[in-house]
Amino acid sequence: MSTTTETPAAVAEAARLADAIDLSEIALIGLFRGPDSTRVMLRLPSGRISTIGLGDRSRAGTLIAVGDDFARFLRGGVETELRMPAS
Repeated sequence: MSTTTETPAAVAEAARLADAIDLSEIALIGLFRGPDSTRVMLRLPSGRISTIGLGDRSRAGTLIAVGDDFARFLRGGVETELRMPAS
């Protein structure tokens, strides 16, 4: 079962901006919330797209928290936070 939602205007605009994200770094490009899970979409420096849920591991670390515009990871005992690109 899939759900179609409209892309928020700020997200659509950011997608058209040159240099909106650093392509050589891991970037948070999507947040998905459902009744049973929360997932984030990451763009890796290789260009590959990865979608992970809470507790899953990625190159950024283990996903430990998700907010309205950020994802928090734990890697090597250090917490880091990725934010959605600003519009």
